[in-house]
Amino acid sequence: MTFVGRLTGGQHALTSVVSDGHDEYVVRRFPPGDVAVSQEIRVLPKVAALGAIVPRLIGFDLAASGPVIVTSRVAGASPDPGLPPAALCLSLARVLARIHQ
Repeated sequence: MTFVGRLTGGQHALTSVVSDGHDEYVVRRFPPGDVAVSQEIRVLPKVAALGAIVPRLIGFDLAASGPVIVTSRVAGASPDPGLPPAALCLSLARVLARIHQ
């Protein structure tokens, strides 16, 4: 694996992008004791039917020293910080509607 770079905009995980020369993957390391990875590994399979907007789970480690999750990289970027809250809410509502269909 080759380090591609860091992703910013997350809440509290150290997020990196790595590549195997063909595909890119997102590696997120969380603080010790964080439960985000254990929750995410349960949710990802349930929303996989949404297709390309959902990352594929590649692997994880729930180590007490700092949980780690590796997923496929999904095209796109974090929302623009200048985006009006109403526009962000509308986009999120569309995705939530798809999840609940």
